[in-house]
Amino acid sequence: MSSLVKTLLKNVYGSGYNVETNRTEVSKHSDDWIKATKDFTTRYEINKVEKVSQPYIEAAFLLRKHEYYIKNKLVQSVRSLMHSTEKEHISSILQTNLDWRRVHRYKYGHGVSFTNDAVYGHKHSSGYNRVKAMIVADVLVQKIKITSGVADMNATWDTAVSNTMKVWVKYQDDEFVPRYVVHYTADEDLHRVSRRSPFFLF
Repeated sequence: MSSLVKTLLKNVYGSGYNVETNRTEVSKHSDDWIKATKDFTTRYEINKVEKVSQPYIEAAFLLRKHEYYIKNKLVQSVRSLMHSTEKEHISSILQTNLDWRRVHRYKYGHGVSFTNDAVYGHKHSSGYNRVKAMIVADVLVQKIKITSGVADMNATWDTAVSNTMKVWVKYQDDEFVPRYVVHYTADEDLHRVSRRSPFFLF
């Protein structure tokens, strides 16, 4: 843990801060429930929504956001985007964050893929289980590149976006922070796994 992150954690949470992940189930129709599920359709049955807090990941995200501003003097955009995964991976992701180094199949460059479309994210996720989980994350976006294929980050932009605007790819650490986990059940005929899916993480 860097000294800057430690200092920020102490300033925000006090000297007795705990870096363990906190997961709190939220009540149906609460503000958090509505915020987490706003991009889901009625084709999915929402089983549970958890609000997530991970102080270390949050502190690293805030430092990255500040770094963006110092470097480029531009206003940062924080977008709420989704990442689909298998339920068994949730705990490790929430503790250490999504990691582009573990991505083995990708279409839009070697990064972590997000989407603003729950149906699209589900169709392109790995595995055949009908009961799945979607991580809803705050994603830092400053300069984007619209692309139809593989693109690796360079100095002129930080986020690749598919020409359909449904896939958003990040290539660096600490540019996203999980906020919610939505556990849901989908109809089997909605799930079509693509061999070129950009959503394979493991």
